Amino acid sequence: MSGYLFSVQTARNDDRLAIIPTGEFDMSTADKLDDAVRAAEATDAKRIIIDLTEVTFMDSTGLKVLLEAAARARANSNRLRLIRGRRRVQRVFELTKTEDFLPFLD
Repeated sequence: MSGYLFSVQTARNDDRLAIIPTGEFDMSTADKLDDAVRAAEATDAKRIIIDLTEVTFMDSTGLKVLLEAAARARANSNRLRLIRGRRRVQRVFELTKTEDFLPFLD
């Protein structure tokens, strides 16, 4: 069960709120990250950063959570940014041609 291999940490630094998921981001764990992102959106943080560097696997459910968060950010405050993940995770964005729809920090 991959749900045991996934956690989400948050860290606040002044006006930035970082969300750090770790492990397998899939159908059984997507709600954990979605809840953390929605909680962050309810704060006064000027920048919300999702750091994908510790995600070891991501499926289409995880991708959906990130795309929905990006859409909410575009419609509202545009304060969301993503830090690119491991090659295996980034490959999901490439294969689905969704990389350009997400606000990656470069």
